[in-house]
Amino acid sequence: CGVFWPTPASAFLRKPSTYPRVRLEFSRSASLPRLKIRSQPVTVICARALIDHTKNLVQKERATTTEILHCLWEAQERDLYLQLGYSSMFEFVTKHLGYSESAATRRISSMRLLKSLGNKESEIVKEVEDKIQTGTLNLSHLASAQSFFRHKEQKENTVFSEDEKNNVLKDLEGLNYRETQEKLSSQTSEPEAFTKRNDRIRPLGNGKFECTFILEKDTRAPRGAR
Repeated sequence: CGVFWPTPASAFLRKPSTYPRVRLEFSRSASLPRLKIRSQPVTVICARALIDHTKNLVQKERATTTEILHCLWEAQERDLYLQLGYSSMFEFVTKHLGYSESAATRRISSMRLLKSLGNKESEIVKEVEDKIQTGTLNLSHLASAQSFFRHKEQKENTVFSEDEKNNVLKDLEGLNYRETQEKLSSQTSEPEAFTKRNDRIRPLGNGKFECTFILEKDTRAPRGAR
């Protein structure tokens, strides 16, 4: 059956011909509603139903993310990328699976961090995966932490135990990317060396380049610059 909700009062400020029509259909075999949007002058779906549906999809996406990390973990252990003719996991994930370079890097780094926390059934691995599914941690947190652990090991000869790595991840919960980088770099003897990897120039094609660089926190633009 189809269900329609009244149009919000603000929508009546528009011309009737511009009212979108949104039909919410419920299926007995599905737990989630199916949305069908048609540009017809009737009513709009209530915001609560749309938000709840979107939240359910986000939860499914997070659950899928942990499953993908497990698949990449297994693929690396079996050297499946070599059997398919790829020289590295990165090449496999970008060319065979179709991820962008940045998305592939986050997933591979996150997978390798999970591997370093124990086997697939370890309590720490399960704890981190649960936090990914709830949104407390995300791939950006894990990838940044993995870069931090590698930096500490290669540059400062510091090796973290599984519990120590988990404690670092706990400190990153709920932080955005900038806060994460600040938190991790403050724990290194050479913060600039750790963050220097973010200084890069990436070709975009058609003679255009993307330039990423580091600025001091209180840096101001020159007078007259726009």
